[in-house]
Amino acid sequence: MTLYRPKRTLRKKLSASFGGGRGGARLIFFPRRVPPKLIAAMAVFVIIVAGAWYLLVASDLFSLRSVKVSGLEHISEAQVQDAAHMFLAQKRFLVLPQNFLFADTKGLSQMFSKDFPRIASARVTRTFRPFALVISIEERNLFAFWCQGKNSDAVPGNFLTYSIGQCFILDKNGIVFDGAPPSQGALVLTLVEFRDQIPHLGDLLVDAGVLGKLEQLRQDVKREANVNMVRMVLVSVRELRGETAEGWVMLFDPSVDLDQQIQALRETLVQKLTPDKRKGLSYIDLRTPGRVFYK
Repeated sequence: MTLYRPKRTLRKKLSASFGGGRGGARLIFFPRRVPPKLIAAMAVFVIIVAGAWYLLVASDLFSLRSVKVSGLEHISEAQVQDAAHMFLAQKRFLVLPQNFLFADTKGLSQMFSKDFPRIASARVTRTFRPFALVISIEERNLFAFWCQGKNSDAVPGNFLTYSIGQCFILDKNGIVFDGAPPSQGALVLTLVEFRDQIPHLGDLLVDAGVLGKLEQLRQDVKREANVNMVRMVLVSVRELRGETAEGWVMLFDPSVDLDQQIQALRETLVQKLTPDKRKGLSYIDLRTPGRVFYK
């Protein structure tokens, strides 16, 4: 029986391929063949993803059909529609413009609040019959007039004589949303402040708490003393002047309790300054606790 022995050269090649004993074994891995089923599954997956991307993003299947607007009072619907379509026409990533599914509703809402000072809030929702966006607008309402005062008195620090600059409309939160002509009246609070800078639309001009406090003061004076204030002039944190329809002025200190000052005003008007004695009245100073000065 003959035993087969590999040739010497073949043994050297095999030994070199596997490390040859001295340096340790070194294995050679040959690539396996990818199963046809895995290739087919990957191809199907790619086709499905590409098809879904095309249908949802690149095709006009889910294109926006219309934009509906509600809640408008002073702003024209055409103006809102044009702004909405211009915003939605911007291409986002690889998304086709005017795409219903990927419309940036949050950005659209923020755009309205930023570009339209009269709009207090804009809520954007989707409706599927048809593919449309519904924009619910809440406009700001008139709460007070604010006017820029200019000191025209020859005596420094005396603001009894002044002129009116530009005027604006404020909402209940003290935000400027429109311009207004100089005016005064007992129906709406009119506030005058002496500021150098002219506000811009959308600015927070007066703190909401301060504005509510002034409005409450105006109503309390009307109810308790039966006096109509047509304009308030905020001179400083310690001096507030209320101009009446009768032509005389009330001086308050807004930094202390206003209820006591209103009570002192009512008692003074009832006991000392009856309507027939107010014809030559110039002012009533209520800023000193426990004392009332008038001229």
